[in-house]
Amino acid sequence: MRDIQSAMRQAALRSVLPLSLLLCPLAASADPARLNNPAPPPVAPVAPPPPSYDAPPPVGGYSAPPPVGGYNAPPPVAGYNAPPPMVQGRQQPVMVSQQPMLLRQPPPRPASRQGLFVGVQGGAVIPVAGDYASGLSTGFMGLGHIGWATISGISVRAELGVRSNAMSDSSVATSARSSVFYGAGLRWTGPRATLRPYAEVLVDAFSALAQTSDGTATTASAGTGVSVGGAIGAEIEVSETFSLEVAARYDHIVVNGSGTAGLGGLLGILGGGTFYF
Repeated sequence: MRDIQSAMRQAALRSVLPLSLLLCPLAASADPARLNNPAPPPVAPVAPPPPSYDAPPPVGGYSAPPPVGGYNAPPPVAGYNAPPPMVQGRQQPVMVSQQPMLLRQPPPRPASRQGLFVGVQGGAVIPVAGDYASGLSTGFMGLGHIGWATISGISVRAELGVRSNAMSDSSVATSARSSVFYGAGLRWTGPRATLRPYAEVLVDAFSALAQTSDGTATTASAGTGVSVGGAIGAEIEVSETFSLEVAARYDHIVVNGSGTAGLGGLLGILGGGTFYF
């Protein structure tokens, strides 16, 4: 029995021997490394990275690859300003213009008032010199004026007013001396400011009315006289077109039209306002 089994094994080995001799050359030509290391599995496709901010321009004649399926670019964000381009991996600095910003400014005010103006003044008039100082008591003065101011601060003006003083002699029952005056003045006013001082010279003519009474009869005499004088004061600017005025004015009577009245000086303390057009 054992002889039969060994004989069968030898017959099987003899039948396999030609096949092994045929496969040996093929095994010898194979790479030993590939026999020991099998091939790696295939790599799954990866979505391309999003384009950079400074991506190069497309090359002419180049067909871009189709978009990767399943990849959707994010929508743009409203109100978002894209950052400046990247230069070699660094953010390009934002250049700020060095040009100065021009702001709309109101035009500068002129150094002095100029143009047409009108005004009024009124106040007390006090006899201070000559025959008026001893013969008259404190009275009233009022006037209106109109003029033209230049940019240099010099203005020419004309005035019309009235003044009245009572006699200081108490023995006379009724006595007053009044006059209507009219004339012109040349005024210099300081630069434009809230408080602007001024000075002026004046020449006036007046029609004097002297009334005297001895208790039984009243006589009146009228005539044309002349006075010269000056004033110093200030304008207080309230708005672009209106200013208040305060002034001290002196008028000296050099020619008296009434035959009975003497000569003298009157000091006026006045206030008022001026409107500029």
